[in-house]
Amino acid sequence: MRKAGLPNARIQTYDAVSKNEVLIDLDVRETSENALDQGKGQIISALESNSEPGKQDLNNASSLTIENYLLEKDRFGPGLRQISGMPLRLRRLQIIALKLG
Repeated sequence: MRKAGLPNARIQTYDAVSKNEVLIDLDVRETSENALDQGKGQIISALESNSEPGKQDLNNASSLTIENYLLEKDRFGPGLRQISGMPLRLRRLQIIALKLG
């Protein structure tokens, strides 16, 4: 966090250690939506700067990015797009939503 320009950030773990859940507290005194969004952006930038090369960060990806990633990795190929009468794309998005939930 210091490398990203956040020298006063405090990181606190919670839940089971194996879940890697943390709270990141910035020394932000202003509570406007813009200030909070700026802090969120700084945290995401700091975390992304330490990501593994070539590994996609799905935690901060848009739903379209995730959908495209899943379609690219589809082992059944483009021919299979319906399961139980529902388009495969929608079923995948439901699965993702449950996992991120």
